[in-house]
Amino acid sequence: WIFITSVIVASAAGDSWGQAMVKTLDRVLGTVCGALLGGVMAAVTHLISLHGPTGLDHWFVLIGLSLMTGLNFYFLAASKNEWVKFHQYIFILAPITLGMVWLLPASANQFSIAEYRVCAVILGSVIAMITLLVSHPGCTIHVVHKETSTAIREAANLVQLVCKARINLQPQRPLRLFHEAGFEDAADDDIRKAYRGITGLVSKQRALLPFSGWEPKCLYPSSLAWLPPKSPLRYRLLLARLTHINASAMSLNVQLRALNEMPDVGSGIAAAAESLSDQVADLLRYAATRMDSRLSKQEQEPDGLDEALVKGVSASMENFSRVAQGETLEARTGSLQPDITHVLGAGAEACYKAWSGPAFVLLMLQLAIQASLFFDDVIKLVDESQSDDSDDSSLHEQEEDLPEILNADEVV
Repeated sequence: WIFITSVIVASAAGDSWGQAMVKTLDRVLGTVCGALLGGVMAAVTHLISLHGPTGLDHWFVLIGLSLMTGLNFYFLAASKNEWVKFHQYIFILAPITLGMVWLLPASANQFSIAEYRVCAVILGSVIAMITLLVSHPGCTIHVVHKETSTAIREAANLVQLVCKARINLQPQRPLRLFHEAGFEDAADDDIRKAYRGITGLVSKQRALLPFSGWEPKCLYPSSLAWLPPKSPLRYRLLLARLTHINASAMSLNVQLRALNEMPDVGSGIAAAAESLSDQVADLLRYAATRMDSRLSKQEQEPDGLDEALVKGVSASMENFSRVAQGETLEARTGSLQPDITHVLGAGAEACYKAWSGPAFVLLMLQLAIQASLFFDDVIKLVDESQSDDSDDSSLHEQEEDLPEILNADEVV
């Protein structure tokens, strides 16, 4: 049992040390609870065998163990409590230990076996944790920080890919073709690969963040000494912002896949939209650079580039809005995919083309706004002078909206 426990705990640390810590605590707690309950039930069974009718002890074990195991797993499956879902390994291991202790022959010393089982699990967990401290797979916050920086660069590439495809009138393959291909990775184009890459990274970081609360800060590398106390909450907010940017970009992508021929875009609007998309991509890439520099302990000199990039995005938004108001957005060219026309009817095509221009303008402006908000949150995270507790109340208000924000990706 010592070897098995060491392997299970060590293998749990797939991405971070916190995963192994949670697995260790869950395994020890589940073993202790199961061993204590098994010892008590074994004692009751022994008393029944001595003073009760013949065979009653066997029925007590059969019915009692089946009922307790069934109720345990029913509670685990039916419960919506986040703590229960996060620590479900306790409820899986406890009935196993319960059965192992309870089903021992009456001649065996159940309490000694239970004690041995608990000690073996604790010793195996200690060996695994010492081994992980030497090899150190990395703390959770360090992994989340690096992966978030990677996702930011992917988001910048996605914004440029989608916007330039729309500006250059490049229709993309409809989703029907991906469905016929079984949504295999080989069938993806560059836009879908970027989108799925961001979605995978964000989902992974969202699943990892809860483990950060179980890691003592003394295990953090020196490059993370600057982190503010509320850093996990700030990372959750960054991931929510990335989800919004990803969803808005894919809303633009819907136009590319719904239209068989793209409606014409005026030269003024095309130039302003391309400038805006480049500004947004540069802002996101610089946000990733700021995060990388803080992780490598490089001090960022106050060169005013932060403010210049934000002002550049703001100026591009104003110019794009002004050009869009000055040029006609009514689309008389382009055509929907035949499948969509067949489902919605011919009248839907004229309506969709008429609104595709205003929708394009709105989504471009929305992308720019979300990128600016995201950049502001990155600066608050990496600049310790702005990361005090003075804005904790506003951060908790934003936290209340995170479930809806995080589900935006699934809605799109």
